[in-house]
Amino acid sequence: MRDIHEARILVVEDDPTLREAVCELIEREGYREVRVTGTVAEALTSFSTWRPDLLLIDIMLPDGNGFDLLRSVRQTSQVPAIILSARDEDEARLRGLGLGADDYVTKPFLPRELLLRISAVLRRTYGTGDEPRLLRLRQTIVDMGSGEVPKASGTRETLTSKEYAILERLVRSRGLIVTTDDLARAA
Repeated sequence: MRDIHEARILVVEDDPTLREAVCELIEREGYREVRVTGTVAEALTSFSTWRPDLLLIDIMLPDGNGFDLLRSVRQTSQVPAIILSARDEDEARLRGLGLGADDYVTKPFLPRELLLRISAVLRRTYGTGDEPRLLRLRQTIVDMGSGEVPKASGTRETLTSKEYAILERLVRSRGLIVTTDDLARAA
């Protein structure tokens, strides 16, 4: 991810009004890929097929709770998560953070505060995009910033745009199963 605004954000909120408001807020800030769900089941399906880069999770959901959703996600992924909750008790906050949430935002929240927290979590997790990203594949090093591969002869080979897109998708999904459909969409 070169820019945090390329992050895929999944909003899990059962209140349709708040869900749409949060989605619109995030999109207005320039984030390109935002999806919304209203249940644990929908969230798990979307998580496994779409592979978001950030989760915004409400605690109270009609078919379970956000804590159980986060626990399920943590079995296979360390994707960053921010809990959005009307519950301001210390116990709920500690439980969410203990399950691996990166932040906990209490409703009602200031829109700008939510955007700043999203930005902070994404920058902390994925970096600012300013630093060079070198990928080592056995004896080969790929500069993910420029898409170039230095050769032993001193020359540099540049990846094609499709090669780069596929490699970037594989890097983003390191440790996870990537389907051929995911790779085709990336290319």
